Amino acid sequence: MTTSILLGPTGAVSLLQRRLETGRAFGKDIEELFRQVAYDTVLEESSALRSEISAALQTIRVAGQWAQRAQTTSRMVGQASEVAFQRLTRLLPNCTDHDPELLDEALEAWRSCGPGSRFLFMIVFLNFATPAFLRLLRDALQREHLRSKVDTARLPDAPLIMTPGTIAPVASPRDNALLLARLMGRLGEVQGALDLLDLEPTGDPRVLETTAAVLLDARRGDEAMEQLRKALVKTRHSARIHERLLDYSIQNQDFDRVVEQVFVLLEESGELHYWHLLTDYVNQTAPSRAAEVRARLRDQMLPKFVEVLMDEGDFEGVSEATSAKTFSYDQLWRLGEFLEAHAPVIAERLYERAILLQGSVAHSKVECASLGDRIERTLPFFERIGKPTKPRRLLRDLLERPKNNIPLKREFDRLFGNKSSTS
Repeated sequence: MTTSILLGPTGAVSLLQRRLETGRAFGKDIEELFRQVAYDTVLEESSALRSEISAALQTIRVAGQWAQRAQTTSRMVGQASEVAFQRLTRLLPNCTDHDPELLDEALEAWRSCGPGSRFLFMIVFLNFATPAFLRLLRDALQREHLRSKVDTARLPDAPLIMTPGTIAPVASPRDNALLLARLMGRLGEVQGALDLLDLEPTGDPRVLETTAAVLLDARRGDEAMEQLRKALVKTRHSARIHERLLDYSIQNQDFDRVVEQVFVLLEESGELHYWHLLTDYVNQTAPSRAAEVRARLRDQMLPKFVEVLMDEGDFEGVSEATSAKTFSYDQLWRLGEFLEAHAPVIAERLYERAILLQGSVAHSKVECASLGDRIERTLPFFERIGKPTKPRRLLRDLLERPKNNIPLKREFDRLFGNKSSTS
């Protein structure tokens, strides 16, 4: 990659910066430029290490500023920023010659990061930057944090709320304190980091999480877990905390706590990744308890258990479990699709339940369009089993209910013609 692709006069990052400075609003042209940034960033690397780090940092900075201007983060803006962070994971370990300009660019990127990007910034630099650069970053943040204390009577501790159109930094004094504490902890200054965090309110779960991370760096795991349990009470976004509790439980070979945390993560995220992790752990540490854990999943989380059966290709097991009434309509659609070829009678029943269940709650244009698209995909299946009119009858039954649903009538007319009359 030559950095002129990104930062030259016609480079995508340069164009985005100029459009920021001229007050342009976020639009399709800006999204296309970020698409180009993500593409250019993954091109072949050059030998100009310093320039490539600079390009990644400037990409993160301009992505944060545009997200702030738009008051949202589009998929392409987020993707460009994530690609830049991925590039930094490869570049930072090789960067031993740190000049002041590079430090300034890192700080500007940090100041412009939104909440999600701030977390990525912290993780990437803590895990991949050299100790020498971490010390420079710590010193710079210490100076900035001391200056911010002068204005504590006027500046809020929560992230600054900027109006659309601004490109001011969004990192608050508390954000700086949390990053500074993590840097100090990673550099071995554990007590200094804890003293700094003691000055921040523990009602903020981020403070508790950061305290736990510092304690973990100091190998004080039991104290760290206590901080994470306190944080769980105060946050709605607990998956990351449960992952840390899970990691600690695995390290300490606490079988029951590993199972407990995996089940919580399965419930909250629905990701089968956690089940596969648990399966590997059980097979390695207590294979005799594999059946017990599997039975617990079946009894406590039947829909998720059926997803596991589908992932394993167990058509017989899925067929036996489909009579349960605990499935959402999304799960019913997936089950029907899975069983179409192997158990068409069961698939027909599942599709019928899915149509009636989703149709009973679909009212907006988007919800009804989603139902219509799913019904449309099943029409060839109903043709094959000799019941081509069944979807039409089911949808017509939904339209006969007392509540008038114009978006659903429009979907009926789109699929079956203007014949929504019950005659």
